[in-house]
Amino acid sequence: MTTSGFLVGFDPDVEYRKRSVNLHPGDRLLCYTDGVIEIRNSEKQAYRLQRLRQSLKTHCHVPLEQLPDRILEDVHRFRRNEPIEDDLSILAIEVSQPDLFQDNGNEMESSME
Repeated sequence: MTTSGFLVGFDPDVEYRKRSVNLHPGDRLLCYTDGVIEIRNSEKQAYRLQRLRQSLKTHCHVPLEQLPDRILEDVHRFRRNEPIEDDLSILAIEVSQPDLFQDNGNEMESSME
């Protein structure tokens, strides 16, 4: 799943498209800030989504709690000693109870105020 659009929480009047994805036990969801794929090395090359996908393939079998650190290690190796000009945030989530919201008919929603 890929997304694009306006920054979340930046403008309270922006309307976002809703998407549904079926997740199953063991599925993982990786959320990251744009700083992860836009960071540059000394040759001014960006890390890009392709490298992030390769890092995910390399580290897909590590425990969930280690996954963000492993990816960030790859990012830092790539950038070498170049300065960090944006935030580098990664959140990894693994599905453990797929029927948590299906049984009672509730939807999982969140909002920012």
